[in-house]
Amino acid sequence: MSSRAFESRLSNITTNWDELVAAHGGKNEDRDAAMLRSQILRRYAGCVYQYTFGATKSHHAAEDLTQEFALRFVRGDFRKANPSRGRFRDYLKASLRNLITDFYRSQMAEGVLESSLAAHNAALKIESLDVVDIAFSAKWRERVLSITWGSLQSFESEKSNYFYSILRLRAENPESSSIELAKQFDKLHNKKVSSDWIRQNLRRARRKFGELLIEEVSRTLNSTDRDDLDAELASLGLKKYVAGLDL
Repeated sequence: MSSRAFESRLSNITTNWDELVAAHGGKNEDRDAAMLRSQILRRYAGCVYQYTFGATKSHHAAEDLTQEFALRFVRGDFRKANPSRGRFRDYLKASLRNLITDFYRSQMAEGVLESSLAAHNAALKIESLDVVDIAFSAKWRERVLSITWGSLQSFESEKSNYFYSILRLRAENPESSSIELAKQFDKLHNKKVSSDWIRQNLRRARRKFGELLIEEVSRTLNSTDRDDLDAELASLGLKKYVAGLDL
C-alpha cells in the first residue's frame, strides 16, 4: 500500500471516530472523556491500524477490526484501563490482541473457515501474534518520535525560532561539520549564520526536543512519575533523546 493510500484510509477511520464521539456523547456519557479517548486514538491511529493489518494481512479485515476497536474504545468499553495496572500502550495492545483472537475464533465458530486446514491456519495466526506485538512497539516508538517532531515544528512556528529546521538539518546530514551546516542553512533559509550559532541552536533544539518527547511519553502513560517515565523511555529505546535532562 502506498503512503498516500495508507493516509487516506487513516483519514477515513479517524473521521468516523469523530462521529462515534458525537453519537456517544449524550447524557449517559461524559463527553469530555469521550473526546479525550478519541484524541488518543487519533494520535496513534497508525499503530492501531498497522497492528490489526499485521495480524490479519487483510486491509479489509484491518479496517473492520480498527473500526470495531474504535467503537468500543470511544464508548468507554475499556474505561477500566489504569496506569497503575501497566502502561497504556500495553493495555491497548492487549485489547487489540483480544479483539483479533475473538475475530478468528468467531470465524471458526460460524463456519466461515469450513475446512480443517483453514481453521488450523487461523489458529496459527492467533499463536503468531507475539511477532506482531514486537512490531507494535516499534511502530509506537516511531509514532512517539513523529509526534515530537511535529510538536517541535509547531514550537518553531509559534516562537519564531529555527529549532525544528536546524535539528532536522542535522538529522539529515549527520556527518556534516558545523561550518557545512551553516552553509546549507543559508541556502535553505537565506540567512547567514556562523558555525557557533549552529552549535548553540543545536544544543537548544535538542533540549527542547527532549522536553517535548518527555511530555508526549508522559501523556501516553498518564503519569509524570520519574520512574515510570524512565522505564518507558528505556523500553522504547528513547533515552538517548533526553540525555542530560531532569525527568
